[in-house]
Amino acid sequence: MDPRADVVMIGCGAAGAMLTAELFRRANHQINVTCIEPRARLGSGLAYSTLKDEHQLNVPASRMSARHDEPDDFVSWLHARQLLEHKPSRFFATRRCYADYLTDNLGEALRMGVHHHGLHHEPHRAVSLSRAHGGWLIALDDGTLLWCEEVVLALGNLGPADPPCGLAGIVAAPGYCHDPWAGPWPECDPEAAVAVLGMGLTAVDIVLSLERRGHLGPIHVISRHGRWPAAHADDYKPQAWPDGELSGGLSRLLKAVRRRLAREHDWHDVIDGLRPHTARLWRGLSDTEKRRFMRHLYSLWQRARHRMPQRSARILEHLEASGQLVRHATRNLVGKEQGERIRLQSGISKALEVEVLFNARGASTAVAQSRQPLLTSLLAEGLVRPGPAGLGLDCTEEGLLLSRAGLPQSGLWTLGPMRQGVFFETTAVPEIRAQCDALAGRLLARIDGRLLAGQRSHRLA
Repeated sequence: MDPRADVVMIGCGAAGAMLTAELFRRANHQINVTCIEPRARLGSGLAYSTLKDEHQLNVPASRMSARHDEPDDFVSWLHARQLLEHKPSRFFATRRCYADYLTDNLGEALRMGVHHHGLHHEPHRAVSLSRAHGGWLIALDDGTLLWCEEVVLALGNLGPADPPCGLAGIVAAPGYCHDPWAGPWPECDPEAAVAVLGMGLTAVDIVLSLERRGHLGPIHVISRHGRWPAAHADDYKPQAWPDGELSGGLSRLLKAVRRRLAREHDWHDVIDGLRPHTARLWRGLSDTEKRRFMRHLYSLWQRARHRMPQRSARILEHLEASGQLVRHATRNLVGKEQGERIRLQSGISKALEVEVLFNARGASTAVAQSRQPLLTSLLAEGLVRPGPAGLGLDCTEEGLLLSRAGLPQSGLWTLGPMRQGVFFETTAVPEIRAQCDALAGRLLARIDGRLLAGQRSHRLA
């Protein structure tokens, strides 16, 4: 067991694995990283741990490199294994395939060079974190204590959003599946009616899995607006936005986008052109405007910005045309157990009785409501605070977490979805790999400074 850690990574899904690989590649001396990750495989995380081939990436292979300095790295990896079936800008690899790529990327970085880097995997969960001796003391759920000067919270997305209060009475029902990725689904007759709560990318995955396993019964999908995510266009051609066109408050920004949408042929290009500007635009909004956006425009943005492959859209269209897949736009949904079934009632013209109800509302965005012991502890102790609009955790532009009082916490960093409140657009691979590139440089500079001073981290038994 490695007695020294230069960096402790709490969570090692895609973001944690990318950052660890970047540290190994760029260090000019031996570096030791400890990854606290309950999953057996580093890099897969929640997003890429699925083994189902119907679960594809929602971004073309051409934009999924894990390396900021090598934008074609994933495409080259696919080529080398003869896995690239189409033009890279139109090929959507399986998520299982992408997990293999992330594992290989980390392994290659660990082996490269002559510095004999150290990687230690703690297959546990961190439950608390506290200041100690100029660094951070981390308690794991098996009683182990770790101490390190540099700690990165790479926690990924929060757990699934809770169902509406009208469904509180069915959360203990055998047919209710709160987290579709947490384990086996409830047993279900192949000809029984099922329902899916939500119509985002998680719902798309669930419906595709039901279709793949041969489910024959009705599939009801329910959301406030009754709309699926948009499908990707054939090509990626983001439209440039001239300086000065995107400025001002939320109302002015909306008018600018509407004007451009009215002029341009393809709305995909207009929305994609906003991507380089979203962090600046988000940070320029007032707190009130950010909350207004989340309340009224977030679902529309998610639908337009986070799209599904055209193949997935075609399967959904076929299922709807056959009458098996039925969508419902409704609010104030109420549910109750009805024998071995779940009865759902709302503005739906007729009450639905289903054998299984899947919660597909996606990841929660409210960090203050998280049930993760580590986040609960950090918030209670005032070591961190929720980000703007309640999204993620508040941090500096460099990723240093801020305390309840707004003070930067030296040596305590975050990246990926936990930066959503500060940067908004921070959950996709292109943004995460850029964060990893910048954060790796900062961490290595701090480690080099301590090496000169003769300091090093320690493990406490």
